[in-house]
Amino acid sequence: MAVTVDDLPRHGPEAPGQDRLALHRALLDAFGRHHVPRVYGFVNSGRARAGDRAALEAWVAAGHPLGNHTAHHPDIGKVGMAAYLADVDAGEPLLAELLGPGQERVWKVFRYPFLWQGTDVPSRLALRQALVDRHYRIAEVTIDFADWAYNAPYVRCLGQGDTSSVGALESMLLDSAIAELRWADDTLRRLAGRPVPHVLLLHAGAFDAHILDRLLAAYEKAGVRWIPLEEALEDDVYRRERDPPRSWRSTLPVQMIRARQLQGFPIPSSPEWLLERMCRGPGEGALEEGP
Repeated sequence: MAVTVDDLPRHGPEAPGQDRLALHRALLDAFGRHHVPRVYGFVNSGRARAGDRAALEAWVAAGHPLGNHTAHHPDIGKVGMAAYLADVDAGEPLLAELLGPGQERVWKVFRYPFLWQGTDVPSRLALRQALVDRHYRIAEVTIDFADWAYNAPYVRCLGQGDTSSVGALESMLLDSAIAELRWADDTLRRLAGRPVPHVLLLHAGAFDAHILDRLLAAYEKAGVRWIPLEEALEDDVYRRERDPPRSWRSTLPVQMIRARQLQGFPIPSSPEWLLERMCRGPGEGALEEGP
């Protein structure tokens, strides 16, 4: 399994007393303890504040690469193709500066915001071709258990001193992570007829930093072996689209199921509706926008 982290320098609200450099150091320390190689951090450069450069530099200094997640994390359905591609281009200068000369091949790896690859099949194909023309590799995802949705309730629960709810969040995420691993692994084995290396999606958020050590340990106990993203992307499943695309959002196993119009592959449900309600009073606002 390759580990990837979206929305650098930060997703969601900050935990009390934790700035962005501390958040990144917590993530990097966990990766180091578990010997996870070359974790791609996908950057929204337009969201980076003046003080965030040290956090991104720490990522690179720890031996982990950075990739493009657009500058401002746009919704392609709202901004349109031209503005979306302009935002892809706007994400490049900071990456080129941080990784240095001669590293374009490293940072020209792209992760779609929201895992949306378009708004319909024609736009999916057009966007993918535009990215290929820009010499990007696509960082598909096979395992996504909505880790991003835990960050806001975690900070709310911390603010209320609600340790019981924090414990519930920990149990929920670890259970969901294992369930999603088992589902994705079984599904890809059935679809490809063989084992397929996985790509895990995480986010640079407060709860991710809090739970990462236990998450990595749980996956190791389940038999996971860590590999770099570059190794995973060499697998033929990632290198080309063998099925007529009929979907433009979600993880690779879901896209493959929809492309082949298969039955008998129940897709796991999301915990977002429950997380939205945790540590909220009556009438409080809704869950922040997704990853």
